[in-house]
Amino acid sequence: MALTEGMLGDVGHLGIDKLFKVESAKYQDYSEEIVGNVIKTKESYYKMKSLIGLGAAEDFAEGAEAPLDDYAPLFVKNFYPERIGKMIEFTDDFAWSEQYRLIAGMQPAIAKSFMLKVNLIAAGLDNLGFTDTTKGIVAGETLYMSNHSNNGYAGSNVSSTGTNIAFGPLGIEQMKADIRNQVSARGDIMDHSGEIIVKYPNALEGRAYALANSDKMVGTNNNDAAFAKHGVRYVRVPFLVSPTAWFARLADNEEQGLFMIHFKPYSIEKLAKDRRLMNAYIASQKLVAGWRDFHGTWATAGA
Repeated sequence: MALTEGMLGDVGHLGIDKLFKVESAKYQDYSEEIVGNVIKTKESYYKMKSLIGLGAAEDFAEGAEAPLDDYAPLFVKNFYPERIGKMIEFTDDFAWSEQYRLIAGMQPAIAKSFMLKVNLIAAGLDNLGFTDTTKGIVAGETLYMSNHSNNGYAGSNVSSTGTNIAFGPLGIEQMKADIRNQVSARGDIMDHSGEIIVKYPNALEGRAYALANSDKMVGTNNNDAAFAKHGVRYVRVPFLVSPTAWFARLADNEEQGLFMIHFKPYSIEKLAKDRRLMNAYIASQKLVAGWRDFHGTWATAGA
């Protein structure tokens, strides 16, 4: 953005009672709720490696040799940062006018624009989770699919019924069962028993409130206790673009593989004046979001 003395007209002069900027008043950081694992590093890239864990203990006869087992490599990938930035510049004449105070006031606005971008990058994992094959540790695989590479064993983090699941008590029940039934790269049930975070868009906020607070099954004549309320935390993510799609992940970050890596934190600095007598501020940040494992996550396009 380049500003000149005349661009903003009378904005910088006395007599303006209120200047209203049509922009967000604030952007809170949703990235940790969305991905869970937030990592900070000063390295130029970050290596992710997954291993096949140990299988169940095996029987062996007295005097016989004990069964040998070991970790084995499964996937490995280097994740490189994405650079985001924004610059404003303004003339020397502009700097000497009363409008210069607007420049100082723009710095918080720039920081808010970066927070928006961070949220969009994090939410992009879910928004593009059915189509983007570049964000994961396994080449050519999307985040959400029914046939993930899993050492030859079933690898799914979508509905086992093969249909789009509506956001309701029966859908939550299906999601819980699907996550609990995921198997390891040894083919063993992983026993995911902790809290599950359900991420939903603005359009489903009313239904989420009912699911989180009702003691009975929402939207039905069934008087059973609200299973959708048990062990689930509902999180509204305003950056989800589909009005029907919803997503789930285990709250325990050791058991799910979404992540965001911060390589360089947000910073803003003033550059030296150039030959045009232009003043400039430049802000930048380096980060990347991705997934290192599909286990402990689940999604549906909704209905």
